[in-house]
Amino acid sequence: MNGSTKSGKNLKRSDKKNTNGPSSRFPASRGRVLRATIVFVVLLGLFYAFVHSPSAVGKTTWQPYLQVHAKVVASLLNVLGRDVHVDDSTVISKEFAMEIIRGCDAIEPVAVYVAAVVASPVRIIWRVVGVLGGTIALVVVNWLRLVMLYFVGVYWRSMFDLLHESIWQAIFIGLAIVFWMIWVDWATRTSKAADDAPA
Repeated sequence: MNGSTKSGKNLKRSDKKNTNGPSSRFPASRGRVLRATIVFVVLLGLFYAFVHSPSAVGKTTWQPYLQVHAKVVASLLNVLGRDVHVDDSTVISKEFAMEIIRGCDAIEPVAVYVAAVVASPVRIIWRVVGVLGGTIALVVVNWLRLVMLYFVGVYWRSMFDLLHESIWQAIFIGLAIVFWMIWVDWATRTSKAADDAPA
């Protein structure tokens, strides 16, 4: 009799958790998914409208940003014992010269990731954390990618274009999706823990 009563209490407690749980999890209702999809598409549309607009197409618009990438990559290469210097947005050494242009800056994968995070129906604070954390991670990965491409240019130049234009582009988009999935998992668990915490 005691066992049945205890079991009944457990069943009630379990039912309560199942009732409250989905509200603190990543929302899966059709309306919210549709709204998130629309926001994602609109944000990406605005991004591409901007980067292809006449005011943003010119080289001077992006040059300061590209120069920062070049300086960081040159610093990393010098730490690794390479004697390189920067001229505008070009990393130069006696072995190889690599110009960092639009498309080498990881801005598209970052835009995809940021749009996905902002469109996600979770608390604003978790979205802010996701945008900052994921953007920093993708930019750092891009710096490491450029360092790797420099060495490819020095030692395996015939593979440089393939790695740069095809393989790494696909990898980067994949990374943006993976980072978003990691963030979704984190935001879901964090939101649930916050909702379940006693007032």
